[in-house]
Amino acid sequence: MKFTMIRSVAAAGLLALAGAAGATTITFDSLTNPGIWQYTTDTYTEQGYSFASNVPSNGYSLYSYGLQSPFNADPTGATLSQEFQGNQYGFVVSRVGGGSFVLGSFDLANSADDASGGTVSFSYVDATGVHYEDLALADQSGLQTFTFDLGAISSFALWSNNFQVDNVNVEASTIPVPEPSTGGLLLAGLAALITVRRRKG
Repeated sequence: MKFTMIRSVAAAGLLALAGAAGATTITFDSLTNPGIWQYTTDTYTEQGYSFASNVPSNGYSLYSYGLQSPFNADPTGATLSQEFQGNQYGFVVSRVGGGSFVLGSFDLANSADDASGGTVSFSYVDATGVHYEDLALADQSGLQTFTFDLGAISSFALWSNNFQVDNVNVEASTIPVPEPSTGGLLLAGLAALITVRRRKG
């Protein structure tokens, strides 16, 4: 009984430490324009998140399609893309001023918004290091949702010569991403506390 209570208290403490400041969806609709497309500088910021080109190009790295573009996967709004200069080009997403966040999901389409599919490289950074994955687009037009529910990450990146992104669902955490050693020490301390309490009980 005591062990169960201690475990519940420890879990509540961890949840309190990892508390969040509220979920938000970044739609890029502030970039909506009536034309075919427009550049949006090398770093775009919305709702406290930064989308920074990994290869800045004097304000010509990132762009959005306009409402007249047949390639726009969001026909009533805007998406964000990077200039077509090779598979190594893309952008890194992080909180303005730093800090950790939860990545819930985002929508992707290929740059032509056609049924030819494609692959977009994805990576994220958390307390255990950098993780990589290739995201495969189905052979269909329109935005496709990729769901992650990744907690306490400090950044994520997308890169390819063939993608546009929309509806990025994120939730800011109230604490920074812990270093791997800090997380290990926290878990070790909790384990020691539980062991001591069990012996006393």
